[in-house]
Amino acid sequence: MADYTLEQDARKDNFESDQIEVHTFFHDRTAAMPQGRMTIVVANEVVFDGELPY
Repeated sequence: MADYTLEQDARKDNFESDQIEVHTFFHDRTAAMPQGRMTIVVANEVVFDGELPY
C-alpha cells in the first residue's frame, strides 16, 4: 500500500491554489489526418481543438 498523507488529501481539495491541470493531446500528421490535431482541455472544458499550429 502506498504511503498516504493528509497533505496529499488537502492538495486535492484545495480550491485556493493557483495551480490548474491542463491536458494537451496531439495527433501526428498521418494519411487519415494530414493536418494533425491538437486538443487542449482545462477544467474538463475543451479550450482548443483544431489543426496542429506548427
